[in-house]
Amino acid sequence: MAVKLRVEKAYPEDVGKRVVRIDKKSRDAIGVEPGDLVEIRGSKTTVARVLPARREDVGKGIIRMDKYERQNAGASVGEPVEVEATEEKVAERVELMPTEKVVVPVQAGLREEVEEELTKEHEQDILRQIKAYVASRARREPIPATPRDVIPLEVQGKTIAGQVLVKFPESLLVVSVEPEDANVIGPETEIEIKPYSEDLAKAAEIPDVTYDDIGGLDREIELIREYVELPLKRPELLKELGIKPPKGVLLYGPPGTGKTLLAKAVANECGAKFYTINGPEIMSKYVGESEQRIREIFEEARKNAPAIIYIDEIDAIAPKRGETSEVEKRVVAQLLTLMDGLSEDERVVVLASTNRPDDIDPALRRPGRFDKEIEIGVPDKEGRKEILQIHTRDMPLADDVDLDKIAELTHGFTGADLEALCKSAGLKALRRAIRRIGAKLAEEGGEAEEVSAKLSELTDEELREVLEKGIHEADIPEEKKEALKKAFTSVGAEEEEGEVDYREALERVLEAEELPGIEEELKVTMDDFMEALKEIEPSALREVVVEVPDVSWDDVGGLEDVKRELREAVEYPLKYPELYERLGVRPPKGVLLYGPPGTGKTLLAKAVANESDANFIAVKGPEVLSKWVGESIPGDEVVWAKVDGEVGPFPVEELYEMWKEGRDIEVAALTDEGVVWSPVERIVRHRRRTDLVKIVTRTGREVIVTEDHSVFTVRDGKIVDVPASELSEGDWIVLPAILPAG
Repeated sequence: MAVKLRVEKAYPEDVGKRVVRIDKKSRDAIGVEPGDLVEIRGSKTTVARVLPARREDVGKGIIRMDKYERQNAGASVGEPVEVEATEEKVAERVELMPTEKVVVPVQAGLREEVEEELTKEHEQDILRQIKAYVASRARREPIPATPRDVIPLEVQGKTIAGQVLVKFPESLLVVSVEPEDANVIGPETEIEIKPYSEDLAKAAEIPDVTYDDIGGLDREIELIREYVELPLKRPELLKELGIKPPKGVLLYGPPGTGKTLLAKAVANECGAKFYTINGPEIMSKYVGESEQRIREIFEEARKNAPAIIYIDEIDAIAPKRGETSEVEKRVVAQLLTLMDGLSEDERVVVLASTNRPDDIDPALRRPGRFDKEIEIGVPDKEGRKEILQIHTRDMPLADDVDLDKIAELTHGFTGADLEALCKSAGLKALRRAIRRIGAKLAEEGGEAEEVSAKLSELTDEELREVLEKGIHEADIPEEKKEALKKAFTSVGAEEEEGEVDYREALERVLEAEELPGIEEELKVTMDDFMEALKEIEPSALREVVVEVPDVSWDDVGGLEDVKRELREAVEYPLKYPELYERLGVRPPKGVLLYGPPGTGKTLLAKAVANESDANFIAVKGPEVLSKWVGESIPGDEVVWAKVDGEVGPFPVEELYEMWKEGRDIEVAALTDEGVVWSPVERIVRHRRRTDLVKIVTRTGREVIVTEDHSVFTVRDGKIVDVPASELSEGDWIVLPAILPAG
């Protein structure tokens, strides 16, 4: 019996394994158990193995499929597919083909005919290795395969060792199966790997970015599918309701949170043409040329609908028109006209991204142009874990790697930061492996000693080049390239012929028989991640000094009642937010510690930050309040201010520029009622005529003023104002007694 289920994206750990997840109720209706084969019918038909659904998916009527299975079934996220049980039929013969051209490294400067011969020979060698891998995998468990299916090459270790040696194709296309009703490749199946064919590969194109490649943005994906994918794929639904489809969606948030990635993913998932507009490509010094380029892109999108026009960093090409040049004003006006000219039948949506939404011209931010604004924020703990799973799914992780722990320790990290963290950890594993190879070669003497010396000269930057581009494409000195080639060639020279597991083939380059213990070196360990954490800063917190204190509860004597209250008010909400959510309790937003100096208030704050694995940002009084309103302040001084509602430290020069742009700025001011946020109405910029002096009080308060600045002090029993240059050590001065807490 066939059951209709709604397609949802796969979990990161399931990508590339030819499996789908279905809950027990649906499995019982279909008549299958975990591990059985099912047939999935969308616009195309494919087969896959069934795994149990997770608890949160039970009863939802969904089937979780990765991008390969969705491509094979001809279905997108959110669409229905029919699923029913099918009997396993082992193929007698199968023809497979790489879905991308095999990259073959050849030495530069060779004659064309020699290069062609080497390329053919190397390609055949790679195809033989792929055949050995498929046969080995089929012996472990039959591989689901129907004609025109795309089978991912599930090769662990590719990210580290694979890119160092040679780049293998990511997937294979099933060209033909004999007999036609067969649906799995088994141990007895005759396997033929055909050379790459561009015509056949077009039918098996897998998008570079899909929803499977995005972690921690489930709510945002739902919103963008509703506002972008639905109008492009099902415009008739909106017509039935008499609703006009949205013309534009604005994505905003800190850099590195996935705005561009999300835009590409939605275009790929809904099969829309994707057009990108970048500021430098559009702007021109010739009058009218910038507007003409934008018009051409919109016209091209209309002709190839459904289409998505993506404007990256829109604040750069469409800023507020008050303080911009004539070129930018014309570009903004042209953009407004083109968006107004989009009709509901054209199936064209404009997506834009920015990390400075308040800098965009207000005329764009209204319904009818950018109908919806979606915040792409910094991921939470669960989001960070999902992102880490995505970036490590091709990495050979050691058993001690705890992604949950890494997710806990990476507060403030964006998706880009976590990707950099994984790359840095992989680089450390690579460095460890190369050093071991060099040490072994040094023992052999002769030429090997020279090779080892060159390997030891490799810098972190050169290793990163090798990791990301491979030996042959890396931009490093030629002699170091040759040393790397000789190192890997000598280690893998005695590889046995015959059918071997493809994953093992990559690891055998540094096999224990040649270099004891080197196999473990090719795994990324928890120590690699912890060392990488010391080098990667969370980009969302770069504006402030961040530290994780090393003070624990054991370093705080007494104060047991205070510790208990801090645990309940700060530590538990940060470490166990799900408990508070389940109980419907809102944890406190702030805690005030008060008491005489030296009683341990700062120590307690550091201890609770450390015990909660939280970032610690210390704000001192002089940073919060820059003396008093009306005083001249040096342009490079950092003051505490509120810009467009966001509180933070800003250089005065930067505040001046933002004030000129028309942004809302407030600074801390002293009034009869205490310290309040006061709007900045006017800023006067003038040149300082005298030197600066620093006034240091006995309590440690520091105030920097000009020499001729008036300061209230006591002279002959009276309070008078004198120039700062006339103050002497021991003078009394008047300063604000209360500082704002931010």
